[in-house]
Amino acid sequence: MTISHCVLALSLAGTFLLAGCSATTGPFTQVQRIEPELRRGVATKADVERILGTPRGRGATLLPGVATELEVWSYENVNAKELRAVPRQAGGGPQVIQGDLQHQLLLVIFAGEVLDGFVWYTTDVGSEKKGAR
Repeated sequence: MTISHCVLALSLAGTFLLAGCSATTGPFTQVQRIEPELRRGVATKADVERILGTPRGRGATLLPGVATELEVWSYENVNAKELRAVPRQAGGGPQVIQGDLQHQLLLVIFAGEVLDGFVWYTTDVGSEKKGAR
């Protein structure tokens, strides 16, 4: 997790702590829609954006054995829940917030205008999806 992700998580934690709420960020929360609705070699960039929304980031990659550069879009989702403040130690010290923080990252790969594959990562070990396609 990068520093910006930590700052985001802490900001969310502070915002929702007193209300006892959960917080979710990111344009996608239902990764199970990818395989049935976005077919490799068929789906276009417009299809991906229609299903997943606007990507949070864009880049490119060169892979071994692939002659051309592939475009990569990134999506992420951070879910902070069950946030609570831990009582401070006698004599002060920093405020500690505990909770359950789940993070998922989706990299969507294009060959030209067509979907070539995706890589999906989650910290939710109970998730049904595993690996890359």
